[in-house]
Amino acid sequence: MALMSGIQRRRSGVYEYRVMVPKALAKKPAPDHLHSRFSDLINAKTGCFKGEVARSLHTSDPLEAKKRGRRVGVELHELTEAAVKAFRLPEVITPAPAIPREEITEIAAEIQAEWLAWDEEQREGGDDRRFSSTAEERQSRFPDVLSLQFGPDDGGMELDVLISAEN
Repeated sequence: MALMSGIQRRRSGVYEYRVMVPKALAKKPAPDHLHSRFSDLINAKTGCFKGEVARSLHTSDPLEAKKRGRRVGVELHELTEAAVKAFRLPEVITPAPAIPREEITEIAAEIQAEWLAWDEEQREGGDDRRFSSTAEERQSRFPDVLSLQFGPDDGGMELDVLISAEN
């Protein structure tokens, strides 16, 4: 006896309502922000929308299954329609409250002061390479650092660059 579209009897004798998930969703990866709202439609292992949803009607009586099937059918239809709409819309991100201009200026000044203090410490104290007393030790500890090809009186440039700049 055919009860109603979507209602099937399991081997155990309990009826269930089965419905296909719309093609707009079926087997597609579900965005993270939809997982909590539409967990019935999303496969927890794959994170993708299911191809079909089945819900038990918790009865083995065909007439009761038909009554419950109508209600569950409406619920699943509304759920899938809401999921299709939510899937098509981009995730709405609530903007952070505006920060007053004075506070931004204060934060920027603090960051600048921290960076300048760190820079001063680095320039005054140097780095660990200053403790390597010989060229061999420096080369063994810092193999990627190249020796300078110019001296303090060259203005910080290679000699050929310096000569071409003077012409």
